Amino acid sequence: MPKLYKAIVKSLKVPQYLKREGLIPKTFVTFVVTENGKVEQFQMLKGAPEIAQQMGQKVLHSSWQAARCNGQPVATKVVLPLVICF
Repeated sequence: MPKLYKAIVKSLKVPQYLKREGLIPKTFVTFVVTENGKVEQFQMLKGAPEIAQQMGQKVLHSSWQAARCNGQPVATKVVLPLVICF
C-alpha cells in the first residue's frame, strides 16, 4: 500500500481554494477490486469533486491483483483513509 499512497500524493493537485479554506483534511476512498483485478465502484466519501476525480483516475488506471480465498480470486472492497496535509 505505501506505493499506492505515494502514487496518489504525487499525482494529486489540490486546488488553491481548498488550501486557503482548509477543506478536506481527512477523507476515505472506497473501491472494489474484482476477481479480474479491475477497479470498480470508486467513491470518495467526502471531499471536493475535483480531487475525487483525480484520485479516481489514478486508482482506476492502477493495476491490481485480486485477493484470493481458498486459492480462488475474489472481489474485495478496499477502504483507504487519506489525510491531505497542505
